[in-house]
Amino acid sequence: MITLYQFTTIPEKPDISPFTTKVEMFLKYYKIPYIIKRGNAARMPKKKLPCIQDGDKLFCDSEHIINYFKSIHKVNPDCHLSKYELAQSLAFKKMAEEYLYFILLFSRWIDESGWKFMNEKVFGHLPFMVKKFLPKQLRRQVAKSLYVQGIGRHAPVEIYAFGRECLENLSIYLNDKTYFMGEKISSLDFSLFPLLWNIGMTGIRTPLTDLMLSYPNLIDYCKRVGPEFNYKI
Repeated sequence: MITLYQFTTIPEKPDISPFTTKVEMFLKYYKIPYIIKRGNAARMPKKKLPCIQDGDKLFCDSEHIINYFKSIHKVNPDCHLSKYELAQSLAFKKMAEEYLYFILLFSRWIDESGWKFMNEKVFGHLPFMVKKFLPKQLRRQVAKSLYVQGIGRHAPVEIYAFGRECLENLSIYLNDKTYFMGEKISSLDFSLFPLLWNIGMTGIRTPLTDLMLSYPNLIDYCKRVGPEFNYKI
């Protein structure tokens, strides 16, 4: 049995990490049996989640995990895409995972309006003394990472302007399609649904959430795709 290690274990809800939900969507789509356990990123080989355990094998990083399952199960969610469409898909995936994702981190961990929700949602279950020190330590680490990445060097108004640009272009590209690459699901949806759900549908209200609410087709997309994977929206 596959074990998927992620940050939260709330039944029928995507994880607060888009990358762990990305893996779970792949497993669900191909009906690969698995169980979920709360993981400790600090104890994982690459110091991050998701990780999966398959027997005595441990794999980290969502792309490496998915490539592992693609190879052993001989499946490909993008087999219906042309080379041109694959190039488009990769460009949007990288924009989302390596740019918009960091704006999401800023909105949750650094922006005070988002941090008060994030702090309670992620750390609320911890013992008092742990909860008193650990969140502050991790928040400082996230701030440092965002500064190194580049997003953290900008003023909030500039960061959210970047966020609006990303969401607007995703909305334009999705248009009235069922999925981002057309009428059939692809790996791009495994990347974009978890990210968009985390921005707009978790109850963690941030300025980035407010921006997404101004694009109804992105909200409708989340409400449409979520139930297909037994997520209650």
